[in-house]
Amino acid sequence: MGDISHETSTTRAIKFWILLFCQIPSVLCSIFVLYHMVRSRANRQVLANHVVIAMLGVGVLIVTIDLSIALKFLYQGTVNPRSDAFCYTWVYINYILYVNGIYLMAWASIERHFLVFSPQYFRTFRQQLIRHYFPILLCLVYPIVFYIYTISFYPCAQVFNYQRLVCGSPCFKKASFILNFYDQAMHSLIPCIIIVLFTVALVVRVIRHKRRIQGLLFSWKRQQRMVLQLLSIACLYIIFNAPPFFVAGIRATVSKTFATVEYEIYFLYLFYVLTLFLPFVCLPSLGGVRAKLNALVNTIFRQL
Repeated sequence: MGDISHETSTTRAIKFWILLFCQIPSVLCSIFVLYHMVRSRANRQVLANHVVIAMLGVGVLIVTIDLSIALKFLYQGTVNPRSDAFCYTWVYINYILYVNGIYLMAWASIERHFLVFSPQYFRTFRQQLIRHYFPILLCLVYPIVFYIYTISFYPCAQVFNYQRLVCGSPCFKKASFILNFYDQAMHSLIPCIIIVLFTVALVVRVIRHKRRIQGLLFSWKRQQRMVLQLLSIACLYIIFNAPPFFVAGIRATVSKTFATVEYEIYFLYLFYVLTLFLPFVCLPSLGGVRAKLNALVNTIFRQL
């Protein structure tokens, strides 16, 4: 049953045009936000922006590479080229970039507590190197190491399905219950739980200590911007990750065939929708964004 595709030409066409319509604006918005975050010294020096920059960088790779392959799959109705080498490449890209993104978001949810309430932990460059830059690097490198081993070196017979998104799934997920459970828990479930718990905890702490924060080292306005930035991105992750996890929970406890069709046709693509919306959610966190947008629009019209 797992090898049967429930896609139709209609469902593929609807998803293709919706995703394609959003792809170019999302890339342009990502470039705009990244440019101003990196170019502006004020934005670049804000530690809270560094993980957002990393998330946007990962998002650009997802939208330009992974999503483009998925769009070609939707348009043609099959994986093309039909080769193991291409499928291995797509699986690497899809799995690694997904975990990169969700790990960075989980770390941002944890780190934001220290940036808001205990900024003294990041005063020296050595402190920043260990407590700030190294975790971001770990979020990017660890998934590469894990999936290189499990996809390329784990002893199992890999058979790709050219009629399924991302050529089906890596063989280690069927061959090893422990590895599959670890993959699902450590790379999806636990990061999402961390995002929810630490984001809610941050909001509660800010509400309880708002008056005290105003009298400390940083102004409430700056703290508020960091909190709202995290809250908006976290809500995006929670909204688009909740349906797949709800279905996975039902499957694990009640019925293994629950929402099989809906999961394949709709829920597998929510990851792309989340990534497409990410730069637009990050846009308001730029200082003076309205003035920057007006300047960009005026420049475009002058060139026309």
